[in-house]
Amino acid sequence: RFETQLKTVTVVDTNGAPVPDARVYTGECLAWDNRAQTVRLTEQLPWQRTDANGVFSFEFIRQGAGRPYFVTDASFERMGCLHIARKDPAETYTVQIEKLARIKGVIRSADVAFSHVHVSVPYRGENDLFPLLSSGYHLDAPVHEMTLDLPCPAGCDLYLHIESEEPAFERYQKRQEIAALRPGQVLDLG
Repeated sequence: RFETQLKTVTVVDTNGAPVPDARVYTGECLAWDNRAQTVRLTEQLPWQRTDANGVFSFEFIRQGAGRPYFVTDASFERMGCLHIARKDPAETYTVQIEKLARIKGVIRSADVAFSHVHVSVPYRGENDLFPLLSSGYHLDAPVHEMTLDLPCPAGCDLYLHIESEEPAFERYQKRQEIAALRPGQVLDLG
C-alpha cells in the first residue's frame, strides 16, 4: 500500500502577499502558439487553482516519484516552480512567483531552408528532467532564419533542446543547459 501525505502549498508574490486564483500545473504547461508566434499556457485546464488565501492542498504519494509543480498567475506574467521529493517529510511549502525570464536566439542556415523546428525546454529537479515546454514551430514557407523568444520561469535550472525535422538538419541539433535566470532576465543565445 502506498503511503500518502497531505501537502499544503501557499503561493506568494515577490512581496510575500498570497496570490489567489493562481494556476497550478503538474507537467508540461507551456506551448508554442503558431498563429500568434508566441509561447502561452497550454489549452489543458490547470490541475488546481489557489483559493482566496493563495493556498492549494493535495495528497502526495511518498513512495512515488518526486514531482515539480509549475504555478502561474492569471495574467501569465509571473511564474514559479516547486519540486517536492518523494521522501520529503515537510507538509507545508511556499512557492514565490516572479516575473518571467526569457530565452532568445536565432536559428540560421545559409545552405538549407527549414519549415519545422522542434524546441523543448525541460526543468531539472533533483536528478530528473521534467517537461515544461515541448512545441513544434511550423512555418508557412521554408526560411533560412528563424527567431526564438521563449518565456520561462526564473530561478530554476532548465535545458534547451532544438532540432529540425528536416533531414538535412540532423547533424545540427543543439542541447544547452540554462542556469537559473533572474526574474525578467533575457538570455541571448546569439
